[in-house]
Amino acid sequence: ISLENDEDLYNLIETLDENTIVTINFPITVTLWDETELVIENMIELLSVIQNAVDECDEDDDYDYNDDDCNDCSTSNLETILTDCEYWIVDKLERNDNDLEDIYVGYLFTFLTNGTINVVNGSTNYNGTWSLSGEGNNIQMNVNITGLSDFDENWNLHEIETNQGETKVDLRYGDDRLRFESDCDNGGPGPDDTVLVESLTTGSWFVTYYFDEQDETSNYNYYEFYFAANGTATAVHTSGTTYGSWSTSVGDETDLELNLNFGIDSPLNELAEDWDVLEVTSIIIRLKDVSGGDGSEEFLTFERDPINTGGDDLESILVDGLWYVSLYDDDGDNETADYNGYQLSFNINGTVTASNGTVINGTWQVLSSGNKLLLDFGSAIPFDEFNDDWDVISTTNIRVDLQDVSGGNGGTDTLVFEKL
Repeated sequence: ISLENDEDLYNLIETLDENTIVTINFPITVTLWDETELVIENMIELLSVIQNAVDECDEDDDYDYNDDDCNDCSTSNLETILTDCEYWIVDKLERNDNDLEDIYVGYLFTFLTNGTINVVNGSTNYNGTWSLSGEGNNIQMNVNITGLSDFDENWNLHEIETNQGETKVDLRYGDDRLRFESDCDNGGPGPDDTVLVESLTTGSWFVTYYFDEQDETSNYNYYEFYFAANGTATAVHTSGTTYGSWSTSVGDETDLELNLNFGIDSPLNELAEDWDVLEVTSIIIRLKDVSGGDGSEEFLTFERDPINTGGDDLESILVDGLWYVSLYDDDGDNETADYNGYQLSFNINGTVTASNGTVINGTWQVLSSGNKLLLDFGSAIPFDEFNDDWDVISTTNIRVDLQDVSGGNGGTDTLVFEKL
C-alpha cells in the first residue's frame, strides 16, 4: 500500500482493526508542520521524529499552524455555553503527562451562574467555584473544586468546538489539558458510570441477545454471568466456570463503555470488546460495538432473566396510544419544529400514520430483538427524514429514544418519540 498524504494514512487507519499487523517499508518521507521534509530510515528514527513533533506541532483541528482559535471568544459567550447546559462530562484530562479522564467517568459537572460548580458522582457531591477573565485568545477560567484537586487551576481557554449537537470546551495550562463536553442538544448525558457499576455488580446476568452479522444468542444459553466490584468476572456454565475481567472507560460513540474479556475460548472470546453502553437499568444492560475495520455493528444485551422479550416490549409500547416527535436533531440541526402538530399511530400490522389533519402513511418494524427500529415513510416530506434503521437507545412506556450514525460522514441523528 502506498500512502501519499495524510488523507491516505487516515483512510488506511480507519480500515484497520486491533489485530492487524502493519509493516512499514523504509525509507519513507515525512513532512513536518513547517514543510520540512525528512527521510526516515527505520522505526527508531520514526519514533524520535514523532516524539519531537508532539512539542513542535500546534495540535489543532486544521492545518493552519499557530492559528488563533478563539479570536471571537468572550467571557460572556463562554459563560452562556457553560451555564446553559445542565451537565458536562470530562472528555480529556491530562496532568503532568498522565491521562486521568478514565478516573472521572460518570462525574457530571454543573456550572451555575453564581460562580459555583456542583459535581455529582452517583451519591457523592462535590462543590467548588469557577470564574472567567480576559478576552479573545487570552481568556482564563479559574477552577477550584474541594476534593477534586486535579481540576484546580487557572486554565487558558484554547478552543470552543460545536459539532453534531455536541459542544467541547478545551482548556490548557502549559502541557496540561482539560476538555469538558456536553451533549445537551441530543438530550443530555448518557448512562451513568455509577449506575452501571451498581447494576452490574448486583446479582447475576444472562446474555439475552448477541448479534454479530447474525443472531448468535443461542451460543450463550446456560451461561450465567457474575461481575465483582474488584473488576473480576465469572461465566458459569454446566460445563464449568470461565474467569474474566471488566472495567469502564470513556466510550467511542457514547459517554461510557464497558470493557469485557473472558479469554480466548469460544464463544466467550466474542465478548472481548470495548462496548459502548446504550442503556442501563437494574434489569437490563444494552451494549453496542462498531468495528474499527469494516464498520460492522455488534449488539450485546444482558438481562436478569434468560428469556429475552425486548423486541416484544418495544412493539407493545409503540402500539399502545398516540405519539409525537419531541426531538429530531439532524446532525446538529434541531428540526423538531417541522413535526409540530403531528400525531403518530403505530399499528400492530406494521403500518404507521402521522396526522395533522393530513395523513402520511408509512411502515415500521422492530429488528434485532428490540435493538433497532426500521421506519419508512417513502418520499413523504418531512417524514422521509426518518427513513432508516434506527438504533434503539432507550425505551420507557412513555418515551422512545433513537439514534442513527451515518455511514457516510459519520454524522449523528437523534429522534425521540414521546406519548401524548
